[in-house]
Amino acid sequence: MWSPDRYNKALRFAGEWHGDQTVPGTEISYLMHLTQVCQQALLGALADPSLDINLVMEAALLHDVIEDTPCSYDEVAKHFGQATADGVLALSKRAVVDDQLLDKPAQMLDSLARILEQPPEIAVVKMADRCTNLQAPPAHWYAREGKIAGYLAEAGVIRAQLGPANAALAAAMDRKMADYEQYTR
Repeated sequence: MWSPDRYNKALRFAGEWHGDQTVPGTEISYLMHLTQVCQQALLGALADPSLDINLVMEAALLHDVIEDTPCSYDEVAKHFGQATADGVLALSKRAVVDDQLLDKPAQMLDSLARILEQPPEIAVVKMADRCTNLQAPPAHWYAREGKIAGYLAEAGVIRAQLGPANAALAAAMDRKMADYEQYTR
């Protein structure tokens, strides 16, 4: 059963760690992105009652806290348990693996491989995150050759690898990717 108390605890934790961070290219609080990811993830959780909705919501709110702030895995585990911490860690891209520096595409593939080792709730969060990010690209992306098309192609990789975890979010990704195609022209 969904726990508003657990949701609010995770939202507060995310708000404290993300602090003054804003959505890139805007003055909007980063909490907006996190709650949008929760909305998308809720679509997947409601479509599959076998999912632990509390794990989905906690991981959605915390999905960037290890990657984008000084917050550690141990700190997440202390407050939310190992399952949530493991999921958030899998959702976090790593720049270095086994003393090897990874480029951006390799970082994404590494994260996807680790997400696939987690329960399906974590794949739901990743797909929800990408659905949320498939909005009109920031203005500065248009000046970067291939950035928008590359982002769409990366969404296709995410969809291909994680889509089997949740049909509702796979369908949402298909719709979002089709809509996003307009920005590649």
